Amino acid sequence: SSNQQGITDLSLFSRSIKLKAFQPFASAEDALENANAISEHAMTASLQTFLEMNLPKVGKKKKEGKAAPFSLGVIDSGLANAIAEGIPGMSVRSDDTVREICRGARLH
Repeated sequence: SSNQQGITDLSLFSRSIKLKAFQPFASAEDALENANAISEHAMTASLQTFLEMNLPKVGKKKKEGKAAPFSLGVIDSGLANAIAEGIPGMSVRSDDTVREICRGARLH
């Protein structure tokens, strides 16, 4: 399929997907805290701060009939729900499209 080709072909993939931000863990303890939180489908304060600093601002209330200007893709559906609940107005999705994009990122 064309989606499959878009994932496996680096030239097509790199036109669509760009790394916008990266933040290494501050310490081994910070990495462990975040890993444990993800396994419990919870958003840490450091993840929330990172997302709020690096994603476009979202309104607290969704306007009638108006879709959010972007969606955040998250592989883990439990974490996606935690982010959506923790950042009001954030559009978060966890589906096959997100998994394919992440597969492409790992591939390249």
